[in-house]
Amino acid sequence: MPALSFVIPIRDHAGVADWPAAMRNLQATAASIAAQTSSSWRCIVVASRHSPLPHLPGKIEVHRLDLPTPAPLPPLANMEHRFEAIRADKGRRVFAGILSVAPDNYVMTVDYDDLVSNRLAAFAEAHPAQPGWFVDSGYLYDGSSTLMRLGSGFDELCGTSLIIHADRLVLPPTLEAMHETYLRQWFGSHKFAKRLLAQAGTPLAPLPFPGAIYRVGHADAVSASAAIWRQFRPRRRRVLAQLRLLAQLRLLTPKLRSEYFARP
Repeated sequence: MPALSFVIPIRDHAGVADWPAAMRNLQATAASIAAQTSSSWRCIVVASRHSPLPHLPGKIEVHRLDLPTPAPLPPLANMEHRFEAIRADKGRRVFAGILSVAPDNYVMTVDYDDLVSNRLAAFAEAHPAQPGWFVDSGYLYDGSSTLMRLGSGFDELCGTSLIIHADRLVLPPTLEAMHETYLRQWFGSHKFAKRLLAQAGTPLAPLPFPGAIYRVGHADAVSASAAIWRQFRPRRRRVLAQLRLLAQLRLLTPKLRSEYFARP
């Protein structure tokens, strides 16, 4: 049995501004997962039955769902309603993927435009009896050929940030048997599980290395995240904050390309 199962929920293509670009990102995400240094992993891509998908590495499974075409996302000016719509759709897809995960596995939801460290499966395999981990340290990447930004509190920003032992998840037998709030909080969002597990006495620990890369600044980023250099705008009395941001910049070295992008 694999130690770590990745679940990638794919939004319906009708709600994606640039589907070919999104699918190129998915291929990069899949390659990043498939480059794990341990073979103790599986990956489940969950997509609508009618959404066209690109070629993916052979070990990656595709799970198709019959879901109605989603309504357009609420505008950015109404972020809470926008996030609720995203959580409801994402939750259904993540739940469908997790249903096939064995209870002695760890599970990690991966957004289809992010990248992960190739050390995750080996780390999970070496620590089989923990509640799981949150990615406290990770990179922000906007497509630059030379730079990324390394920051803490990564799990507050990015959905690709929680590794949870599957036996900590209470899974109803069917989607219809699940309360909508439970669906959104446990499967549709990364904002709640860490706190809920801590309240249950099984807190997640910080992952001891940068676990993922959050792609920012592209057309289908659901949180409208800004490209890295756009965050460096002069503001009065914010010189120290700008210096802290500059200190977080990292060169995109061959080692980092190998660990996260699956290429030298």
